[in-house]
Amino acid sequence: MPVTPAVLRWARESAGYTVEEAAIVVNDEPKLMQAWESGRTKPNLTMARRLSALYRRPMATFLLPEPPAEPKIPADFRSGVAGSRLGRDVRLSIRRAQAFNLPPRSCSKLSILLRHC
Repeated sequence: MPVTPAVLRWARESAGYTVEEAAIVVNDEPKLMQAWESGRTKPNLTMARRLSALYRRPMATFLLPEPPAEPKIPADFRSGVAGSRLGRDVRLSIRRAQAFNLPPRSCSKLSILLRHC
């Protein structure tokens, strides 16, 4: 599948996965995932579907020419939290909340009709 390597890397990182963690979940080798993200090889359709489900991104995202601009994930200042890396569920919740804060002209007509914006 003709995916953009930089978009694959962005999708993985924005979902909060390391190469090794993502490889385990999609039942593949970390070296193969690194090859996809460097552009040496391309994932097949089955693997692209698995990555899409894992990263919770539409498959069409992988076809973008470059990673989309997204607001930065805020730092985690809670006490008692190991490390500064936010969990995957928290990252997904932030992404969803940010989607609702888009200016009206950024929303599709369908979204406006459904009052999602």
